[in-house]
Amino acid sequence: MGDIKKAVAIGYKEESMDAPTILASGKGFVADNIIKKASEEEVTVYEDEKLVDELIDVEIGREIPDKLYELVSKVLVFIEEVDKKAQKQQNS
Repeated sequence: MGDIKKAVAIGYKEESMDAPTILASGKGFVADNIIKKASEEEVTVYEDEKLVDELIDVEIGREIPDKLYELVSKVLVFIEEVDKKAQKQQNS
């Protein structure tokens, strides 16, 4: 039997949030829909099974746990760099 797919959506706006916040999370069909919506909205998807396992039980609307700040900040910086490169390629 295969593993059940899991997904967590994180949002962070420096000007209005103290820390990254869980926007959506789910398993199975819900995870598929989160990933599909991200794709439709051209949101970069980052896969990290261990990180998802840590975040999946955090209540939607809550900030990420303090112990994950450093790891999540690295992910957000990576995603920002990927997005900037993609935008630069689109504009050239």
